[in-house]
Amino acid sequence: MKSDDVLKVISVNHSNHSALNNPLWKFSWQFYAQPQVAEKCLALQDQHLVNVNLICWLIWSTLLDKTCSPSDLQQCTQLITQFDQQTIMLRKIRIQLKTEITQPITQHMSPQLPAHTTDNLAKRSVLRDIVKKLELLAEQHQQRLLFEQTKTFNQTKATCDSNDISQHNLKQLLLFYQLPRPVLKTLRELLVAGQQVFDANTHTINS
Repeated sequence: MKSDDVLKVISVNHSNHSALNNPLWKFSWQFYAQPQVAEKCLALQDQHLVNVNLICWLIWSTLLDKTCSPSDLQQCTQLITQFDQQTIMLRKIRIQLKTEITQPITQHMSPQLPAHTTDNLAKRSVLRDIVKKLELLAEQHQQRLLFEQTKTFNQTKATCDSNDISQHNLKQLLLFYQLPRPVLKTLRELLVAGQQVFDANTHTINS
């Protein structure tokens, strides 16, 4: 699928709210808003190139007592590759626009910017908002694909200890991305934050 085709899919499927606003997305939205979660996820993204949506999906799957194998992670990564590439592209554009907006303000000595500069900044600000919405929508489509893929995974037997599932899944992610051992502590902290969201909203985010 080409880049332009992916953007068309993003736009066309935006009207399919039931598929986009699935339990995984509802969980991720609340999970990401928890204290320190965004900072930790972005650090994993920026320092180790870990896909944040894959983190959210793994935490959510773990809390549903679903085990994730190396092949599961590989399949999910391949599944969201096209949308992930578009997300990265849109993120770069958004960051560049932010720089173009903030630099003239910080560099200009006068308290009042020239009219033409103000007009250009306003246009860039509107464009940045559009790009930001597209970026979020691309993220949402990644989670739609992950949610649908989860239905094919094996449900762990009820006799299996939840702690064993947690340790297994977190270590699988560690190995998949070849992350340094200390990152496991961060993943465990994220799991705790996810558990808090899950416990408070079980009726809306687990089915």
